Amino acid sequence: MTELTPERRKELLRLYVELKAILPNRAMYEACPDSLMRDIVNDQRRGVSPPSSLASTPGDPPPLPRGGTGWAQPAPLAPPPGVALCDAMMDAQDAKDRAERIDAAIDRAARMGMISKPAEGSVDAPRAPATRPTENTPPIQPATKGAA
Repeated sequence: MTELTPERRKELLRLYVELKAILPNRAMYEACPDSLMRDIVNDQRRGVSPPSSLASTPGDPPPLPRGGTGWAQPAPLAPPPGVALCDAMMDAQDAKDRAERIDAAIDRAARMGMISKPAEGSVDAPRAPATRPTENTPPIQPATKGAA
């Protein structure tokens, strides 16, 4: 093996320091080579370029702001679309449920002997009301035994 001279030792130490500084940055160096970095620096020396847009033509003055406060009238409060349809479907189901409850009450009353059950489809057969009941709607009174 050859002996290291002081000059050779200094040279190796200098190379070691350079390599130690370069190796961790190798990935960054490969991602952005010197030529690209040089172009970026030269672009910055020329100053910031003016903004450009395809929507406007160069030299046109920017549009002037309109007067006003920016306030807009809010949309009026209203139920979301489709609520009326849902209400109609629920009203129809309520009428059907009420008719079923009335029929069940008549069947119970007939089994207990409180009333005689009218023939199906007769004029005396109870029917569900055509409208939704309100608090002013009088309750349906069961027919008394022997009533015409």
